Amino acid sequence: MALSIRWLAPAVAAFALVTVAGCGSESVEGSPTTTSGVAEPAFDPCTLPEDALRGVGVDPATAKPGIVGADRAGWNVCGWDASNFLLTLFQSNLSMEQVQKNPRNVDQVPVQVGSREAFTYHESGPTSDEYCDVAMGSSDGALLVRVEQRTSRPNPVADPCGRAVEIANVLDGRVPS
Repeated sequence: MALSIRWLAPAVAAFALVTVAGCGSESVEGSPTTTSGVAEPAFDPCTLPEDALRGVGVDPATAKPGIVGADRAGWNVCGWDASNFLLTLFQSNLSMEQVQKNPRNVDQVPVQVGSREAFTYHESGPTSDEYCDVAMGSSDGALLVRVEQRTSRPNPVADPCGRAVEIANVLDGRVPS
């Protein structure tokens, strides 16, 4: 399966973020841990029901677990394809404060997702206007919903942040709070 270059750059950036953020993380007593000592989030986005995925406009059969196919301690990641955007959900054991204070996460705008306080942001970089993340708190830490334009396709999603907020609201009852 071929990956688009536009999907690869943000994914590699996310992997770099995960690598840096994962260093120094400590496990909490009683939490499930890996051999690296990093607590694993309980929620796996790849387990979302097919009807929920179809409800946000992605093809459940296109599920891609991990970050560029690789697992990372402290994160559960899954992505799906739609005709004019890519959707990726990142469940992390990072706190919302850690996500918010990351200097790479720019253009932060507070939003409401159901009853949760959340915020949208871009990761700084040359393609940051082509995708947008919504960060919202969950029982595992932070849940990130990323929408990326498919600029190689006709009619790419025009407002990745608006679409990411819509998707986060639709999935709100299907993901841990």
